[in-house]
Amino acid sequence: MKMSRTLLYYPYIEIPTSGQWLRSALLYWDQVAAVVPRSYDDMRDEDAIQRYSSEIRDLHARGIFRPINPDGLVRDEEKMQRLKTDVLENVDAFLKNRERKTLRCTEPIFQQKLTMELSYALEERGVVERRKKTRQDHFCFYFEPAVADIYMALLADYLAQNERSLTIPSTDRPDWIIKTFGGTSGAGASLGISTRLLDVLPQPETSVSIDKLLRFRDKYRGELLDFRQEMDKVESDLASAKDDKQIRDTVTKASEKIERECLVINKALKGSRIGTLLGSISSLLKAGSPTILVSGTALMTNVAYNSQVPALAILKCAIAGGFIEVAVNYFKERIERRSAALKSPFAYLILAKKKRLLRP
Repeated sequence: MKMSRTLLYYPYIEIPTSGQWLRSALLYWDQVAAVVPRSYDDMRDEDAIQRYSSEIRDLHARGIFRPINPDGLVRDEEKMQRLKTDVLENVDAFLKNRERKTLRCTEPIFQQKLTMELSYALEERGVVERRKKTRQDHFCFYFEPAVADIYMALLADYLAQNERSLTIPSTDRPDWIIKTFGGTSGAGASLGISTRLLDVLPQPETSVSIDKLLRFRDKYRGELLDFRQEMDKVESDLASAKDDKQIRDTVTKASEKIERECLVINKALKGSRIGTLLGSISSLLKAGSPTILVSGTALMTNVAYNSQVPALAILKCAIAGGFIEVAVNYFKERIERRSAALKSPFAYLILAKKKRLLRP
């Protein structure tokens, strides 16, 4: 059974389809997910899939998008107690350091995403409100926006750890995550690691269609699997970093390695068409075919034009002097280097660039 890698989006239920986050996720991961409580279906439509945009509905039909229901985690008392501790520590730090402004609880979060015990603790701190005026009020608590971000980030982190397959929490707001959970230890440290990992990877063009990205990913899955080994190394190095300097050094070195390896591969790929042409001429020479004169004349036209010497005469001299065989051997070596380059774990990036999927 093939195991999948999933990127779990937060803080919202609706995954943005017009920006870069979804395209990056689909280029490097197998699936995308979102935190979706059961009550969201009740709020929107009896046919659950109709709640999503057309792009997400298509990904759902292809088994690439999946909703993650938080019920299983919320019913786990031990894990929810740890989550409660982490959330309250971060909320208390936020309240201590914030500017003295009136707290406004305007961000709705479905009640099924947290326990009643935690909701009471947050309500006591003035960062959560209960309302009973509209239909939505029966399904949601209202959070202070910064507290809502903190809670959804930590919830996504716990949900990712609770999944059987490899799942990484991720957001399209990396600056906020690094500022809030950028440390090397403590609650939410893995959020900063996953954000930095995505930042290291070359990013797709936002104009590239989702379907084109998926066709490319499926065609070059072998190369993607090789590149993921490099992704895992970077993630491991980030997790091992002991302070901010080590994190910055790891990100810089990883980015430089990607750039360096791609330059080496790109250089090795050049000249492959010439090598193929000369290889064909070499075969004709060895077979003694008279058509070599026609092929050779076409090959030497540019040289003859500048030197005022007939192309056929140049070709005959080249054959007699062994020039063609030397050239063929030279380009065969280049082809061999090309073959070796395509076996590099970074070949996936070069192929993506040649298909104009990545930003310059």
